[in-house]
Amino acid sequence: MTAASSSSARACGDPARSTRIITTSDHGRRWLDLCRDCMLATADRGRPAVPLADTLAVLRAAAEEAGVTVRVLVDPPKGA
Repeated sequence: MTAASSSSARACGDPARSTRIITTSDHGRRWLDLCRDCMLATADRGRPAVPLADTLAVLRAAAEEAGVTVRVLVDPPKGA
């Protein structure tokens, strides 16, 4: 078996576009390189760790600090 290069996704060998940290019982914390499709297929689609309003406040502050104007558009909550 040939190891994929560090710029290849570990699961499929396509070019890596994302890296995340995983923890395995045998080896502890490790970097995991993923292609776009693998990243999207394995993304955690649970609720965000912080409220949306907090995330938007951070984005607005960063834009203000950078001196740019931004407009953030979000979908309404389901069922609204």
